[in-house]
Amino acid sequence: ISIPFEDIRSLIQGKLSLNDCLEQHLREMNSRIRSDQIVARICSDMIGEGASFETIRTTDILSDMEDMESEGVRFLNVGNSDVKKRSRAAVTAGIIMMLLMAAMPAAVLLSNAADPVPWPVYPVIVGIPLVMVLGVFLALRERLNEINKGEEDEARKY
Repeated sequence: ISIPFEDIRSLIQGKLSLNDCLEQHLREMNSRIRSDQIVARICSDMIGEGASFETIRTTDILSDMEDMESEGVRFLNVGNSDVKKRSRAAVTAGIIMMLLMAAMPAAVLLSNAADPVPWPVYPVIVGIPLVMVLGVFLALRERLNEINKGEEDEARKY
């Protein structure tokens, strides 16, 4: 009956009663149904007006949608899932790069036991990869800020 796994987990753990779970689920379903009916009405109105892609009144439609959202109607925001995907990709790439860069000085230092390197070389061997790790971390932080602040997506222009 489309109850989220998190709610099922809460039911199993006794953190949520079945009645509360079903009531909450029913409220969410009714809200989605109401929102879907409104979207269906908007589509029907556009068909009735004989709207074409070239003549669609986007500003009027978006204004109506904003009014409806202020009254509690929720529309699907595809940007939210995009933000999660972009964040996950950035974090994964950043962590992999930082781990690889951090492993380089560790490998050099371990191999140093067999054939010692002069001590003035250590800051270079260890410093450069660690500076790169710091740079990747700062770039990752900046990228996540861009993503979370709603960077302009080229596809949204069309």
